[in-house]
Amino acid sequence: MEVGVYERETATRLAFLATIAGESVFLLGPPGVAKSLIARRVKFAFHGAKSFEYLMGRFSTPDEIFGPISIQRLKEHDRYERITDNYLPQADIVFLDEIWKAGPPIQNALLTALNEKRFRNGAQEIQIPMKGLISASNDVPELDAGQRAFWDRFLVRLPLRAIERDENFHNMLADSGDEYQDTVPDELKVTQQEYEHWRQQIDNIDLPRAILSLLSAVRSRLSTPDANEEHEAIYLSDRRWKKIARLLKASAFLNGREAVNVLDCGLLRHCIWDRPEDMDYVFSVLADELAGFDFGEEVEPRFAARELGALKRRVREATIELVEEDTFEPVLYRGEYVRLKGLDDTRLSLIWHGDYEALETDRGTECEVFLFNSDMSFSETITFEEVRRCEEPAVCIDGEEYPVEHYESRGTSARVREPEQSEREAWISEAQTVAERCGDAVTHALEIRQTGSQEAHLFVEPEFAQHAFAALEAAAEEFEQLRLTAERLKGRLGGSH
Repeated sequence: MEVGVYERETATRLAFLATIAGESVFLLGPPGVAKSLIARRVKFAFHGAKSFEYLMGRFSTPDEIFGPISIQRLKEHDRYERITDNYLPQADIVFLDEIWKAGPPIQNALLTALNEKRFRNGAQEIQIPMKGLISASNDVPELDAGQRAFWDRFLVRLPLRAIERDENFHNMLADSGDEYQDTVPDELKVTQQEYEHWRQQIDNIDLPRAILSLLSAVRSRLSTPDANEEHEAIYLSDRRWKKIARLLKASAFLNGREAVNVLDCGLLRHCIWDRPEDMDYVFSVLADELAGFDFGEEVEPRFAARELGALKRRVREATIELVEEDTFEPVLYRGEYVRLKGLDDTRLSLIWHGDYEALETDRGTECEVFLFNSDMSFSETITFEEVRRCEEPAVCIDGEEYPVEHYESRGTSARVREPEQSEREAWISEAQTVAERCGDAVTHALEIRQTGSQEAHLFVEPEFAQHAFAALEAAAEEFEQLRLTAERLKGRLGGSH
């Protein structure tokens, strides 16, 4: 379908996807950007498909779209019926250009055709074969209530621009082939039987709970103005959400899966916006919600973190004892001296607090003692050569012990307890189990991510994967940190790395 079509791969594929899902497409872009060509290529995908194309004008009438009134039947049978051959009611693929120029009678008739794939022709209502309707315009006007109902029926909305890359522009100029030629071999075309079978199988595709939660979160965010009030609330009808869910299922089915996955959700960006200026905002909301996407318990680090934290607490509580004991603090004179008792009966004997703290117990050192009179006037300084600490709280000078004036208090201190070997082995085993589980989670997360990056998703741009798997990559990083923490704990306990 994409042969000879440049920079229209996404639009071509999404138009095909919407058609398989039974939905309609709106293409927004200036004239000459291959809007009608995309509709032609979708027609070529189906075996024996008939198409109907029409350029709407201000004075277009229902006769031009649905067929003229049969004068013969009106005269002979008094029946008001249209001749629908070669018009929309007999077409598989419909392309309507300048859709907003269609008047209310045409739009109202199209509503029934889009909703129910039925058309009232005179007194009878007929089933029409239309698989998809592709509309186009170069703008989205301000819509009244009636037009809004019509606009809501176009599920997939795609902006198109002129070719941007020079390489593609040059290839387009050099391509002398007929771009409207059927490029799809007959053996690849979708038959009517296949089309019916596929639509039944799409109904059986699973919508996992995590995907439903994501859709709810996006719906909630969009239904209220953003925090900075730069974007108004975007309303989506329940009918539209139902159609979005089916589009996601069709995407999963055509990608060969039995359930919708996070990559399929990239289609939301093409289904939600009302105004072109909302497209970036819609994508930012989707990216934000994907950052917290739930990939399941196997890649949820919260549980491993809780288990590892509990193990670390048990190890700490079992190996560290809190013991109450008496502590002795020296009384400070003038905020910087410690008093020795018994060195001089008539005067205060003081040592500078810094010197006192520096004294060692196993060897003596030189130290000055300051003598003060009872009125705290300075008397003299004596230097002793052999001063050391002895049993607290006291100082030994030249072999004599002098108590230090102090006060006692009751305090709690921590002591390390050596665990039993059986305890240590149990903790090492548990840390090993946590480390292995975290390692397995990292591997599993990378496998999911690798599958996503290798999967040639038919309808979602590869760049979307980095947003789709943001939560998964964050979880993998956290699991790796938890694994390293468990390995370090095992190492401290004496286990091998």
